[in-house]
Amino acid sequence: MTSEPVSFVFAGDIMCHKQNLDAALVSPAAGQTLSIYDFNPSFEKVAPIISTADFAIANLETTLPGENLPNGYTGYPHFGSPDSLAGAAKKAGFDILTTANNHSFDYGVSGMRRTISALNELRLRQTGTFTTVEGRNSNPALIIERNNVRIGLLNYTYGLNVVTTDEMTSLVHLIDAKTISNHIDMIRDEVDCVVLYLHWGREYKTRPSADQTKLASQLISYGADAIIGSHPHVIQSFEIRKNRKDRYGRVNDRIVAYSLGNFFGGQRNRRSDGGMVLQFSVGIRQASESNPARLLPEPINSNPSPELRANGTDRGNKLFFEKVRHELVWIATPDSLREESVTYQLLPVKEWRNRTGELTEAARSEMQQFERDSAGIISGKGGSRN
Repeated sequence: MTSEPVSFVFAGDIMCHKQNLDAALVSPAAGQTLSIYDFNPSFEKVAPIISTADFAIANLETTLPGENLPNGYTGYPHFGSPDSLAGAAKKAGFDILTTANNHSFDYGVSGMRRTISALNELRLRQTGTFTTVEGRNSNPALIIERNNVRIGLLNYTYGLNVVTTDEMTSLVHLIDAKTISNHIDMIRDEVDCVVLYLHWGREYKTRPSADQTKLASQLISYGADAIIGSHPHVIQSFEIRKNRKDRYGRVNDRIVAYSLGNFFGGQRNRRSDGGMVLQFSVGIRQASESNPARLLPEPINSNPSPELRANGTDRGNKLFFEKVRHELVWIATPDSLREESVTYQLLPVKEWRNRTGELTEAARSEMQQFERDSAGIISGKGGSRN
């Protein structure tokens, strides 16, 4: 039996700072008392990229605590955002939002549980935080399937920004090599591919730390096939490790993207004003065939080469990656466009970098600087680890 490869789009951190809230605020109609926040315009221009995949995944680095907050919605340092932020991500094409990060409990356990409830209402799947200890222990991974290819997604964070309680740590996945090893072992026989989304690394450092690279090697040996990272708020390098063997005797290529940077938010520091969207497809075939992963320079919304087919669907079949590529996305402020705009907008860099008539000169210069910086980081020729 032949199955189609499954396509993925991964994006980095979705945050919501005070300036993003202010820009998305829509004046309530006459007779209405509740404020309305519309984030749909922010995601519209990047939706064609996100919606191309079978599964589009990003990290929700804010909470959705509900509208009855004493002081209204809040940005950094305690993120509390309207449900419409996640709704806009859903409308743009996202299917899954990971929720284990250092801001998971900015509004306590109740805020974390309310976030999961809101995502469920929006029909957005999530993993990384859990409403019950029993749910976390029995189903640590989100298992998804398409084209008879099963993928296990596990999400972890290095820590939390709040003073933690035992209840909090029992409801979130914290990065711990032994714990991750046990979780992979729990699902390895059920899935063809294990993807880890890790909230890790040092903020604003464009090269992965020695601890990151060491842990990545360790987790690959435990059975991780792809490791996707966030938290540094800048892009870090990504790599394909060729023909790596794990403890189960599986030999295949492994993808490591140390940090995808910011996808949405209000940070304007150099290199923090955008991020990388990573795409790849996963397939399975009989172990006698070979099809190494290929790193392609084209953006993910270009016309790809014909897909290779996977032969066989047994759990023991060989995994392969194909069409591994990336797209840079820049976060435009309301005054970045010459046309009247009141909101932040996500702009695909390749499509927008030369639109002199639509971007202000200052904005185009900032976008081009972001593109140059990102190219150096991705190629390994630029950036800082220390």
